[in-house]
Amino acid sequence: MSDFWGGLGSMVKVIGETQKRTEAGGRKGLRLAARHVLNVSNKQVPHEQGDLERDGAANVDNDAMQAVISYGRRADTAKYAVAQHERLDYKHDGGRNAKFLENAMNSEGPTAAAIIQQAIKDEVFK
Repeated sequence: MSDFWGGLGSMVKVIGETQKRTEAGGRKGLRLAARHVLNVSNKQVPHEQGDLERDGAANVDNDAMQAVISYGRRADTAKYAVAQHERLDYKHDGGRNAKFLENAMNSEGPTAAAIIQQAIKDEVFK
């Protein structure tokens, strides 16, 4: 019987380590995926002087395992970030458009998921 309990204890230890690695990989993957979506969004963001593009950020809350991608964090860009994103009647240079973040989120969802999946896999099987 002691072999059984010893084996069970080892298995519990392995499961705990795997869980820690899975969470670490998930955090890393979430950071990478958020940056990827931000980079794709930045290629579409209206770009007269580049202020809005430079103001974009991708942040991850490790405890909540959530990413936030945002524009308009500074006072000078906050004045127009929402309008640039939402107003479909604004005219933009070629390749630049309204809904830049929304479009990037929609188009890059599968890629973001693959990035997170790969980061977890890399961490668990390293």
